[in-house]
Amino acid sequence: PGAHIDLHLPGGLIRQFSLVVPASNHDIYVVGVKRDENSRGGSRYIIEEMKVGDEIRLSAPRNTFPLVGDAEHVVLFAGGIGITPIWCMVQELAARQRPWRLYYSCRSRDDMAFLGALKKLAPDAVHLHFDDEASGKFLDLGSAVAGAPAGAHLYCCGPKPMLAAFEAATASRPHGL
Repeated sequence: PGAHIDLHLPGGLIRQFSLVVPASNHDIYVVGVKRDENSRGGSRYIIEEMKVGDEIRLSAPRNTFPLVGDAEHVVLFAGGIGITPIWCMVQELAARQRPWRLYYSCRSRDDMAFLGALKKLAPDAVHLHFDDEASGKFLDLGSAVAGAPAGAHLYCCGPKPMLAAFEAATASRPHGL
């Protein structure tokens, strides 16, 4: 959980994608790709041109965002496509029966990946925020962080403004958690 691979696409493009399924089979990697209208070629190629049977080169998984699977409590924050490594972590924590909570923010319900699966997995542990249903207001990261248990491990993946808000909200917390 938290690992990603590099996909080597035609034209010399190399794009990183988070693994979205815990690695129970090291011969299969599953990634999530969102069609981006402002794509520089990666997601556009994968969605519009790639087909079953096409071969591409990829890197071995590497993890600069490792999950501490035996943490007493884990609080996860995801924004938009930032759910991809977080979703993998959620699945791992659920499989290990470890306590966790997820705050997932997206522009709209239509943009939210894994929505149905998350609702089924642990509805009480999943807190969803839709900007368009909140009059354009963003998820209140400060309140969510303040409500986290003192020793909880916190993880966040999302767009730059969300990461900046997360860093500000966690500035007084001990580092490494």
